[in-house]
Amino acid sequence: MRRALQLVLVFVTAGLGSAYSGEVIDRIVAVVNRGVVLQSDVELAVRYEAFLEGRAVGEVSDKDYRKALDRLVDQELLRQEMGEALTIPASEVQARVAEIRSQFPEGRVESDWQARLGKYGLTSADLAERVRVQLELWRFVELRLRPNVRVDDSAVDSYYRDEFLPRLRESGAEDVPLTEVSARIRQILVERNVDQLLSAWLHNLRDQSEVHLELDKHSPGVVSSAERVANKAQ
Repeated sequence: MRRALQLVLVFVTAGLGSAYSGEVIDRIVAVVNRGVVLQSDVELAVRYEAFLEGRAVGEVSDKDYRKALDRLVDQELLRQEMGEALTIPASEVQARVAEIRSQFPEGRVESDWQARLGKYGLTSADLAERVRVQLELWRFVELRLRPNVRVDDSAVDSYYRDEFLPRLRESGAEDVPLTEVSARIRQILVERNVDQLLSAWLHNLRDQSEVHLELDKHSPGVVSSAERVANKAQ
């Protein structure tokens, strides 16, 4: 996704012969400082998200497309902050792919799994690459933000009293002593605080950056893109 604007324009114009025949090669849908997001990036992200959620590709809406675009803009901002890519071991990527696969009945048989991927216009390589990028960004965010998070005992006590116990009682379960769940609660609060810091950080990055959504200049493209997502998976 992260490519210099000039290189992308070269890539697009290199297919001029196909363009004359009416075939759309690709187009820029967002410019993020010195990087770009292509329509193909968004379509892949939408198909991947529908795949994980178990939704039919035909159910993808323009709203889903726009949300995916916003997330890709955030990812590009983080990628630019990261600079050098972090190295994610192949074993870690494979373990996460195996975890995803185990969540679907089709994951038990290779031919069924490949058929499920094909329904969403995905390949095993597409899935592994999406997982690698997510792990890379998660690792970067944790390295940058987690050291700034501190959760004291009073915060754990408050969560246990105000959130944990009420939910437990609503479910009809018996109370669990704080000593047995304090570590889990602390982890929940750490992740909650990291999420809050990340939201604030992304907000600041957007304020300090030049982000242009080319989608707004081609409003019919949103609808056609949603349709293309469904067509590609057929």
